[in-house]
Parts: sequence; structure tokens; C-alpha cells
Amino acid sequence: MKITVTTLKLPNPSETLTQMVNDYVSKFEYRDYARGKPNSFYDNLYNTAVHIYKRPDELPTEIVAQVKSEYQGFLHNHYISAQVGSIKHVSDAPHSCEPPSCARYNRFTISFFFTAGGDDVPTVFYNHYSPNRDGNALDLKYSEVTEVGRVKLSSNTWYCYPTDWAHSIENITSTRNFLIIRFDPIDSTYSMESFMNDYPELIDQTIIDKEMVTNDNGVIVAKN
Repeated sequence: MKITVTTLKLPNPSETLTQMVNDYVSKFEYRDYARGKPNSFYDNLYNTAVHIYKRPDELPTEIVAQVKSEYQGFLHNHYISAQVGSIKHVSDAPHSCEPPSCARYNRFTISFFFTAGGDDVPTVFYNHYSPNRDGNALDLKYSEVTEVGRVKLSSNTWYCYPTDWAHSIENITSTRNFLIIRFDPIDSTYSMESFMNDYPELIDQTIIDKEMVTNDNGVIVAKN
């Protein structure tokens, strides 16, 4: 098992697509009560951010069509669609976080960040692996996991990284807006390793490459 984070050789979204997404996200209504559930889960120990994710069926059809127009040719083995997301720091505290979790459906993500959410916003990976969530996101407490690596995902770059490994986003001080290329229909058995084997021509720089093993005590740890 591995935790791998790479940049991708995909062109940045066109000015047309960028404007579409920016116009769409600008209409989001961030509500502080959206922090209630995570704050309660974490016993109010952490200042959680507000996040909004829009699935393909929730997006304007013109955004999905534009994503397909610009990127379907690069991902020729799959039909693609899109998601748009935003994570916002809303409180008076100096920063907020998206605490450790494993994704609801996808085992990895292909993401482009229009804005990073602050000057120093690391994505942190942990030693908990939970594939095939099938619609059930998994939230974890910081006390339940151990950090194994972190990386700052900058704006204006395409990244691929696993979401079946627990990960958090730290030190959010503004708004983090992003575009996700999604394969449809979602195949919960299709992993990042499968993607890298299918599209080696798209893999650019490897930023994290951690081999994960289970030690004699049954705990998952980084081998390197």
C-alpha cells in the first residue's frame, strides 16, 4: 500500500471555464451552522471550516460540458464529469481546518485549486486506510490517527492524491476553491494505482511516495 501525491500534466482550465467556476462559487451562501456537526464530533476542540461540494447533477450543465470539452481527450479510457468545491474560513479564530476523513465515494481525486485557502495550507495524510466507502464518509479524530506526511497543494496546478487514506487540511485562513475531474460512473474499486497505470503520460512530479506497512502490533506505519 502507498500514499502517493503527484502533479499532473494537464492544462490549466481555460479562461472560459475559470470564469464559469468563479461566477458559480461566488454565489455560494456559507452558513456557520454547517460547522455544528464537525465541531460537535470533535468536542469543539478544533475550529472547523465550512465546506460546500457540488456533485455533477447539482452543477450547471454548461460547467460540466466545458470540463468534458477541455479534458475528456486526455482521459480517454473513462467518461468524465466534474465536481466543484469550496472550503471557507468563517470564524474570528486565526485559522480553521478540515479534520481527518476518508472520502465518501472516490478512492483518489484529480483536483485543481483556483485558490489555496491561505499562504500556508498543508494537506496532511495519516495512517488510516479506508477504501470503498460507498457513500459513507468516514470522519476521524486527530487522536485516532498518526501523521505520516504533509504537502502544500498550491493553486494553478493539477494534483492527484488518494482520498481513501485519511487526510486533513490545516491552517485555512481564507477560501479554497477547486475543480475536480470525476470518472462516471464511479467505480469504488478503481484506485490511484490503477489511474497511474492507465495514464502514465499524465503523471508529472511525485511529491509524496510513502510505502505503508502493518507492523507487528497491527498498526499501519510508513516504511520510508
